[in-house]
Amino acid sequence: MNKPLRALVVEDSEFDAVVLVNQLRQGGYAVTWERVQTAGGMREAANRVLAEDLGGERFVTAPLGRLDAPARRLVYANAGHPPAACSARRRTGYAR
Repeated sequence: MNKPLRALVVEDSEFDAVVLVNQLRQGGYAVTWERVQTAGGMREAANRVLAEDLGGERFVTAPLGRLDAPARRLVYANAGHPPAACSARRRTGYAR
């Protein structure tokens, strides 16, 4: 029996997204999925999916980010919460 999996795929290539979903299906998952291409699309879809899944009875919050390691850059959305704490080898501080 396939395990149900709801996936939000953040990918600019539709072909690559389909390949990923097919690999999940081959791995035994019954995938329901949606592809978005931008950070804004990811935030909107994540909010919508969480609201649908929780039925308005509960509330979930979490930071959502994208790390560009070679550029040493983190872009994140925190929905108005205090800044996320971050840590590097010799430094600890707050994301700006």
